[in-house]
Amino acid sequence: MATFEKVSLEELNRFVVQASWNIPDVLSMRGTEGVNPLIPRQLYEILSGFDSFYRWNTFEEAIIDKVGIDGVAKMAKSAHDEIGTKINSLHIWCLLAVPFGTSRGVLGNAGILKYSDNSDAMRTIVTFYKVLEQNFRTDGNLWTAFGGYKTQLLNDKMLGTLKNSLEPLTAKTKASFSRFNASGELLAFFGHFDCRLGVSDQGPYDLGDGRLMIVRDHFVNEYHYHWTDVCEELPYVYTLVFTVDKSKMKRWIINDLSTSYPSPADYQPFITHACVFKRDKWDSSVQKVPLGTLDKISEQFDTCVTKLYTKFERMCDLEKALCGAWTYSVGMLLPFALRAGIYEELCDKYGMWNNIPMVFKYFYQVNDIAVAALPKLLKGEGWVPLIP
Repeated sequence: MATFEKVSLEELNRFVVQASWNIPDVLSMRGTEGVNPLIPRQLYEILSGFDSFYRWNTFEEAIIDKVGIDGVAKMAKSAHDEIGTKINSLHIWCLLAVPFGTSRGVLGNAGILKYSDNSDAMRTIVTFYKVLEQNFRTDGNLWTAFGGYKTQLLNDKMLGTLKNSLEPLTAKTKASFSRFNASGELLAFFGHFDCRLGVSDQGPYDLGDGRLMIVRDHFVNEYHYHWTDVCEELPYVYTLVFTVDKSKMKRWIINDLSTSYPSPADYQPFITHACVFKRDKWDSSVQKVPLGTLDKISEQFDTCVTKLYTKFERMCDLEKALCGAWTYSVGMLLPFALRAGIYEELCDKYGMWNNIPMVFKYFYQVNDIAVAALPKLLKGEGWVPLIP
């Protein structure tokens, strides 16, 4: 069994310099998304930074103590033969980007912390991330940009299963699938407080017959969040598998956020085949969903979105900010804690759902902090090497 050896401080400094372009590269793509005035996205992102910077290393070391470094690598490799899993590109990328960017970048630029603070914790965070990423990706790269913005993970057996499950779409089933895709994405976003953790794309997989296949997860009921009780009748995740006519597409790229950027952007007319699967719980078996049932499920999605709006409208700013921050500080580590069988211990022994006092100390200053610091972060200035 491999032993857990943290990267040295020298290695850490080299790594953060080499990675200094990655956050601006990814966030510049994310800048195309809209803004929901109901959700204090910028506020909760930065609040979550306190917990990720000062506490994630403790959680990650507990996971390593439980399963070993080989167990961490095994978690990452599980994505090669599974669908409907949050062990995906986005969640792994966030384990690096949030403590270094949202935390160290923003809070460091604001003068709240020093770039040399918590250096040993940063060594744990980078080591944990590198083990996951190196075993997750199959092309030997740490970031999708190095591989042409592709996330092609699934092994031949799983790809064969998905390809054989695809069904040609009629005008009726195509309309149903498009509605299901749109409604499910809205719910998955909203249930995760308007962030991308509820949606994940991988591919494109060239099937060699003129079609590109995309595998998309919509986590419509993350039942570990208390506010998703309105979604309790839904399964944990739906996985949408579909193909597009390759000749109609100029490109299809997928970045580290597990997010697709197709050209042309409206790819719906070029979808040819599709199938849908579900998992009732995060560790349940995968079941195929008949395409004829998608309209009814879409109606359930719409009802849940309405209920979530009502629930969020009744929350004060602090409650919304804390719930949003939990989607980051808890949600990003959640799939790895569950897979390691240590989630309950992290909650009971380490207070995973608690927030450190700095969250409340700086709550009313965060917006000013963000206005001053985020432009610098987008330039990569949050990735200053640690001071020995």
